[in-house]
Amino acid sequence: PNRVGKVLDEQAEHFTVMRPGPKGILEVVVWKAEGLLAKDFNLFGKGTSDPYLVMRCGATCFKSKAVKKTLNPKFEFRVMFQVASVKHQHLNIQLLDEDKLGSEFLGMLDLSVERMAKWEDGKVSCDLSDEDGNAGANGLILLSAHYRPLIWKSKAEVERMGSCPDRAGMVILGIYSASNLPLGASSTQFWFEATSTRLLSE
Repeated sequence: PNRVGKVLDEQAEHFTVMRPGPKGILEVVVWKAEGLLAKDFNLFGKGTSDPYLVMRCGATCFKSKAVKKTLNPKFEFRVMFQVASVKHQHLNIQLLDEDKLGSEFLGMLDLSVERMAKWEDGKVSCDLSDEDGNAGANGLILLSAHYRPLIWKSKAEVERMGSCPDRAGMVILGIYSASNLPLGASSTQFWFEATSTRLLSE
C-alpha cells in the first residue's frame, strides 16, 4: 500500500509516523516448478529452459539463481516479506528463462497475502498463468507460506513477559540525524551499515 506520513506534533515519535513498522512477516518457500515452457532449443535434443524466480510483495523484490537446462526446476527458495496490510497486499511470482541477451517469460502467479495467511502448514500446488492471465499451459509451482503477525511491545513489556513466544522477530533501526561528517563534494552520498549478534539466548 502507498502512504505518506507527516509529523505534525514535534513530541510524536518520528519513525512511528514516517516509517511505521509492518503488521507481520510472510515467509514463503518456493520448492519447485514442473512442466515449464521450453525456450532454448538445439538441433540434437529437446527444448529446455534456465528458469529463475522473481518474487515481489509491496516494495520488496527477491530474485533466485537460475536452474540450468530443465523444465522441472527444484528451487527451495526461501524469502521473507514485510506485510503492512494483510487484506490489500499481494505476492507476485514470475518465472523467467535466463539468457545472455535477456530473459523470456515462462509463467506467473499472483496470490493475496490474505489467502496465503490462511494456509495450513504444508505445500500448495498452483497453476502458472500466461501473460494474459490464462492458466493451464505454463506449468505449475509448489510453494508453502507462513504468516507471523508482529506484536509490538515496549522493553518493559517484554521484560514482564519473561520469554518470547515465537523465536522469530524483527528489529527496527532508525537514524534521526548525523553531525560532524567529513566534508566532501556536493554530490557526496552517505549511508550506514548495521550488524547484529544473537539477539535471543537459547
